[in-house]
This record gives sequence, C-alpha cells and structure tokens, in this order.
Amino acid sequence: MTEDVIESDDRLSLIDKLELVDQVGMYHIKGYSVPEISSLMDVDKSEVREMIDEYRLILNRQAESDPYFLERVQLNTIKALNEFDEIGKESWETVSIATDHGMVSARIQALKLCTEVAHKKAQLHQLMNNNQTDVEYVARMQRAESVNALLSKIVRDVIAQYPDIRDKVQRDLAEAFEVLDDGVIDMTDDKTLEATYVDEVPNNVESS
Repeated sequence: MTEDVIESDDRLSLIDKLELVDQVGMYHIKGYSVPEISSLMDVDKSEVREMIDEYRLILNRQAESDPYFLERVQLNTIKALNEFDEIGKESWETVSIATDHGMVSARIQALKLCTEVAHKKAQLHQLMNNNQTDVEYVARMQRAESVNALLSKIVRDVIAQYPDIRDKVQRDLAEAFEVLDDGVIDMTDDKTLEATYVDEVPNNVESS
C-alpha cells in the first residue's frame, strides 16, 4: 500500500515537472527572457535555463518521431502571422482616425498595439528560422516608439501647461504622425524637443 502511494507521488511529481517545463518553454518561445521567466514562474534562473534546454530536446524528439510535427508548427505560425497582419492593419487605421480627430490618448494606445504586433511578428519570423526578419515591421515599430515618446512629451510639457495653444499643438501632432511614413525621429536630441515650442508660447502665458 505504501509503495503504491510512493509510486503515485513520483508520477505526479513527474507530471508537474513536465507541465512546468512546458510552461517555461512556451514563455521562451514567446520571447520572454530568462530573468522574466524566473520571476513569473518563481523558479531559479539556472533551473529556467535547464528547462529551456529540456523543452528544446522534447521538441526535437517530437519532430523526429512525428514527420508532420514541423509542418503543423509552420502552418500554425503562418496562420498567426496572417492574423497579426489583420490586427496590424486595423491598428494603423485606428491611428489614422485618431490623428484626424485629435484624439491623443487613443493614438497613443493604438501606437502601443502597433508596436506590440510588429514585435510579435518579428519573433514569429525568427521562429520560422528566417534570419532576415521583417525589416519593414521592425523599422515601423521603431518609428512608432519614437512618435509615442514625442507625443508623451508634447502632452506632458505643452498641452497640460498651455491650453491656449491647443490648436497649434494638434497641428504639430498631425505632423509628428507623418513621421510614421517618413522615418525615425532622433529622440536623443533633447534640445530639439525642448525648444520645439519656446517661440510658440503666446505672450499672455509666457510669464505664467
């Protein structure tokens, strides 16, 4: 009777270990770093690395024993890429609509979604052993991050302090979003950002 209980506990322990390896492996595939996985799963970093290696071995064995395994993975990846394409299109349409209507908060949220979608697409391309990642999406992601940072600075340093020049700010916001199609903003030049509105502040608020 005691032996049966011990065997049952051992089997349960093995199942738990396999589930843990699977969870760690999925986080790894999704692009999480070892420290991030360690924090999420409350597992030591060295153990996380071991589980990632074990997960890779499991996948390799599945690929060797199941001739259709890699084909299913590839099909699922392609399907996910197509779904990301649709989400990306809708997100950029939202950015355009928000830009036209001066909806700053909505634009920032839409840009964040665009950035996330582009990042996930780049990861999926890497999973398909495509060394030439989607350059266009990565570049667009960088532009989105730059514009998002510029918008945050404008909202914080200008609109909140000088509501009297709201119309001017909205026009400049529209110009900022044109950068999404033109190129990457150099966000390292803080002087340029700080000086953007120095000459635009009306006299009636300059002394406030």
